[in-house]
Amino acid sequence: MRGRLLHAAVLLVGASSIACGGGGSGSSGRGGSPGGLGGIDVLGMAGAAGAEAASGGAGGAAPVDCPEAFPVPNPVSAELPRPLSYTDGGDGSVTDNVTGLIWEKAPSPELVCPGSNIDPPGTCTPSQAAAYCASKGGAWRLPTRRELMTLVDYDAVAPAPTIDATVFPGTSTQPYLTSSPYASDATQVWAVSFANGNTTGRATSAIGWVRCVSSKPTACPAAHYQAQADGSVLDAYTGLTWQQTQSTHVYTFSGAPAACASPWRLPSPTELQTIVDDTRHDPAIDLDAFPETTGDGFWTGLAAADAAWFVSFASGASSTTPSTALLRVRCVR
Repeated sequence: MRGRLLHAAVLLVGASSIACGGGGSGSSGRGGSPGGLGGIDVLGMAGAAGAEAASGGAGGAAPVDCPEAFPVPNPVSAELPRPLSYTDGGDGSVTDNVTGLIWEKAPSPELVCPGSNIDPPGTCTPSQAAAYCASKGGAWRLPTRRELMTLVDYDAVAPAPTIDATVFPGTSTQPYLTSSPYASDATQVWAVSFANGNTTGRATSAIGWVRCVSSKPTACPAAHYQAQADGSVLDAYTGLTWQQTQSTHVYTFSGAPAACASPWRLPSPTELQTIVDDTRHDPAIDLDAFPETTGDGFWTGLAAADAAWFVSFASGASSTTPSTALLRVRCVR
């Protein structure tokens, strides 16, 4: 396996999950139990505040849809909550049993962008990609960065696609496009590379592959980030609770776990990317929820050969860096 988490699994404290859509019957996939997490109650997410939001609020107003309110999966090898798990719909679609998102099983077909004179076939510019997904009808659309990065399988060994190739056969190792703008450069959008699992910017004039997504609407919690009495911050979209402040010191990868005393732990790469704010840069984070955050690199708990995964909060990009690098830490539970 390509990586491993240094910390053992820790059950979430003071939070639970949001369900964004059913996974159907006949569940299968890597990790989890049959049926996945499709039956989790949305009202368990954020206590009374979440229940009020899901029911339309105290005034009875219609709930606001939150397409990015969903728990995120973790690598199976990490032995953390919510391992990757999928259900094949048998109709060309795949349901992620953790997020509730419904994906195209195969990437965009050849000649999906006719008249674009694009090579190789199946690739599009971001605007063409969005038009293709919309042309499928229903709720199909080009995914956001936050949605697409949940498909990265950090256990897959490069240069094979860093995705579950059994569930998603034929996945190219070239970048896949998202609908999320790259805040630090208006000429780019976010893309996810399944050659290595990196998330990075890609020019709006450049081409990339397309995998469309669909999901059922999810009611917004009363507030995205909710301050807790112990000084932590609950992300009501994911159910994860974060330390509000970043570490005052920097650490090598081997020294980073000591910064997170139980029940805290280092986040997985997928978890840490959920608090990236795609509308901001340097730092790419909500400063009201996480004040005084710097645009530095932050360690995750996942190693990769002689390197380890980190997230840059200057841009929000995720990649690997030598494990001897000195980075900051923000713990999660």
